Amino acid sequence: MVLSFIFFSCVSEKKIVIFEDFIGHVQNIEGIEVKERISEYDDTDLCYQIEKNLFKSPLYLVNQRFSDMNYLAVNYRSSQAVAVILRYGDGSVEEILLPESSGYVDGIIYFNQERLVEGIEFASDQRTLLDVSRLRAGEELLLYAKDSYIVRHFLDEYRYEMVNGKLRANFGNFLFGSGLSIENTFLNLDEDSTDRVKISVSSGSLDKKYSFKSREGLIDFSLYLPPVNSGLSRSISYDFVAGVDILKVSFRALADSEIPTVDFCQLLDFPYDKSNPLFNLYRWDINTAFLVFDFIDYKVQARFLKRLAFFVEKPGYRGTLPENSAIERLHGWNAHDYRAYDLAAFFTKAKKEKFELNPEEYELLDILLENKILVAKRDEYKPLSGGFISISRQSSQWLRKIFLDHEGYHALFFDDPELREFCESTWDDIVADERKEIWKSFFDFKQYDYNKNKYLLVNEFFAYSLQSSAREFESYVKLNMLRGIVRKYPDEEARYIEIISDNLNGFVSDAKLLEEFVEKRYNLIGGNLRYLD
Repeated sequence: MVLSFIFFSCVSEKKIVIFEDFIGHVQNIEGIEVKERISEYDDTDLCYQIEKNLFKSPLYLVNQRFSDMNYLAVNYRSSQAVAVILRYGDGSVEEILLPESSGYVDGIIYFNQERLVEGIEFASDQRTLLDVSRLRAGEELLLYAKDSYIVRHFLDEYRYEMVNGKLRANFGNFLFGSGLSIENTFLNLDEDSTDRVKISVSSGSLDKKYSFKSREGLIDFSLYLPPVNSGLSRSISYDFVAGVDILKVSFRALADSEIPTVDFCQLLDFPYDKSNPLFNLYRWDINTAFLVFDFIDYKVQARFLKRLAFFVEKPGYRGTLPENSAIERLHGWNAHDYRAYDLAAFFTKAKKEKFELNPEEYELLDILLENKILVAKRDEYKPLSGGFISISRQSSQWLRKIFLDHEGYHALFFDDPELREFCESTWDDIVADERKEIWKSFFDFKQYDYNKNKYLLVNEFFAYSLQSSAREFESYVKLNMLRGIVRKYPDEEARYIEIISDNLNGFVSDAKLLEEFVEKRYNLIGGNLRYLD
């Protein structure tokens, strides 16, 4: 099938020739149809419309049954740059540039899903030959593969080749301005492989390379390409290794208000988006029920979350709503984690007591309601699912990684009853009494109100045990935990040194038990809640 818009060649019938192998010249084009209208041609009988000094193709209307499509795939060549004009149902117009190309190139144009696309036109400010070989519309672009053989679905606009004995899949230019979500599912059958799958991403000025190490079993992760100016091209390529099969790669354009889903590696790698001066907001790809706030600094984070921290976890304040003046000089947290249950209790208490919260806390409530973490029921709020975690740009990059992993383990604990049960049984049956004493003394130093709150106690035991690798955790116990405990209880320094020295292998052994459970359940390892590097 060939669709040709001929802007400088003469056609005696004064019609655009469409799919000559079909009967007639007006045919559906996989979700798009030609809209005939009165056209003005110039004296030389050329096949284009002249409108406001633009050479334009006919208007294509999107079929009603495809009104929720989110991309247009086009394989084309053009001697001049050509604009794709998207006409939305609300009367607005968006133009996306197809750069000139002497040979056929591939483009995928994504639509703003908050508005319905009604019509599509091609236009140029110069006479040109625009030859479109494939024009397709669809709801989702998917790539499937089995045993390194790519099965094409929906779209042929990508290339694959063997490079140094490895399969490389190259996707063409994505010509659109909105954010792009790329969901990936791979299957690794070779747990002993040391090779890494490499991913190259280009998006406007962004040029990044990621990789992930082969791990046995399914590997699911998300990539996100932030918005760019319309017309800037983006591309992505994968270099695969033996033993790793592609199960699915799907692309989806994000609506303007949609929260992107990301791997922690990308989140730590992103520059701050200054369009929001307070925070950037993401979803965690491992559990999309949890949001991730990346605050600009500690002060802003405290305006949103400090009172909540005291309500949920701080000794002497748990279950209360302290005034700002009462906690102004007290330390909250540098990073946070909250489940829907505690968030509902906090905002319900404030509502029933008519307690005046900060404007930022009301903004947080709106976000929780909008994302179905909470639901309003008369004079209270009910938990639905998930929750959120947060870090700050004020932390060093090394601390941001530690904090993000620590809070991420809390999110797993919140949402997985089997994990909670395993952690509790490990604490009850495996962790020796002397090690329990060390943990509780450390939590005293950290100011956790764990008395009569075993849920919090076990949750923190789990997160601190796995926020670093087993090797790093040994040093953390000997240095960080001991230093904190001695600051809290300086008169007992010698005794605590002796207990930790005698139990060091036990601390590491406890952590490895937890890590083995998480690895088997989530294909993740201690100190690394990221599939990408």
